Parts: sequence; structure tokens; C-alpha cells
Amino acid sequence: MSIKIEKKVQVDIQNSKAYKEYESWQKKEFKGGYDSGEYAVHDWLWGCYKDCYDGIIVDVGANDGVTQSHSLPFIEKGWRAVLIEPHPKMFEVIENIYKDIESVQIANYAVYNGNKTVLNLYSGHTEHLGHSTLVSPENQGKVRIERMDNSQPHLVNADSLTNILKKCGLNEKIDILHIDAEDFGLEVLKSLDFDIYEPVIISVDIHHDPMIGDPLAKPLLEFMKDKGYEHMVTYAQSLWKKND
Repeated sequence: MSIKIEKKVQVDIQNSKAYKEYESWQKKEFKGGYDSGEYAVHDWLWGCYKDCYDGIIVDVGANDGVTQSHSLPFIEKGWRAVLIEPHPKMFEVIENIYKDIESVQIANYAVYNGNKTVLNLYSGHTEHLGHSTLVSPENQGKVRIERMDNSQPHLVNADSLTNILKKCGLNEKIDILHIDAEDFGLEVLKSLDFDIYEPVIISVDIHHDPMIGDPLAKPLLEFMKDKGYEHMVTYAQSLWKKND
């Protein structure tokens, strides 16, 4: 994995008026920070690129762009970023905070590996907005249902990750692809053209070990092996590196 070391260009988002005035849906300490599991993910990603100031990160399920955001620290280093978020309220926050940041492209889409262009997005309750999902109520399971407001889903635009990235003007290889798609992570990966983008590091919200009981673990292992990726570690996410 080659690391480019360039002149440091900082973007001071956390001192902006929009950032300071925004009150996160999550606990206040997670605005610009993480819980213990997400800290581990950040530390691993940061360790790979701490001296790189010229990279590209794509964040699928970017949330509000600041709460437990793994893209924010890299954007503040001067990286280019594409932030993709389907929830209309979350996207409004992203739009407000990042509207003047030229290095950041934003897209109000659900990433979908299929032909539908509009999908139902089921919203989390106020304290669980970041857990909104495309998973229909009958397939959500008890824990997820307790977090959800399934009464009136949002109709959201949908497209493949490849098409969304092209619409954002990105047509080159990615350093970090971070996916937090609430049980749709594998579908997100399947919708990417690896010949064009070929991420160096992939972080996806699927456990890597079939023995843990995640039904997507085995299909993910097979998919990543086929694409030439090696599993590195699992914290809240499973992290993968492209074989050299």
C-alpha cells in the first residue's frame, strides 16, 4: 500500500458556525467523537494514513457527517471526500456543514444494487436517526424494531455506488471506502465497479466470522476473497485491505 505524503492543508470544520450550532441526535460526546468500538475503527484507519494528506474517502451512510464520523478527521486533513446519506434530515445537516468545503461532494441517495430508483427508508426514532434502514419492518428483528419509527417511511432516491460516484465527478481509485448501511453493506459493495475505484481499505458493517452468526458474514468473505481483499481486523466494522 503506497502512502502519499503531501503538504498539509487543514479544513477547520469543528470551529465553523454550522458545526457549533448543530446539536447531534446522538449523545453530545459523540459529535466529533466515537464510542469505544468506533474509536477502534478510527484508530486503525488513522494508523494507515496518519501521514497522508492527499487521499480520497467515500462514506456510505455518512449519517450527519459529524457524529461518529470516520470521514470528518480525514476531511480536516485536506482529503477529498464523497459523503452519501439517504435520510433527508441527516442530509440537511451535511449540506449545511459542508456546503463551503470544496473538497467534499455530497449525495442524497440510498445506495442500491438493483434497478429501482426510489426506495422506502425506515427512520429511527429521534435518538436512533443514525440507524435508519432500507430493511422492511417484517425483516427488522426485535432489537431494530425497538429503535425504529416505521409508521411513515421516507421515499428516497436510489442508485448504484458506481453511478453516484460518477455523478459526484469521481472516477479514480479510492483510499478508504467506509460503509455503514444497516444490513445493506454487501449490496453496496456489489454495486461498485472495482475496476474503476478499487479501494485500498474497505470498512463495512458486517462481521467477518460466520461462526458469530451474522448471515452476511459468509457471503462477504466469499465476495472479498474474489475481489482480492484480506481481512485485517473487526471492531464495530470489519476492515479489509487490498492485497498488494
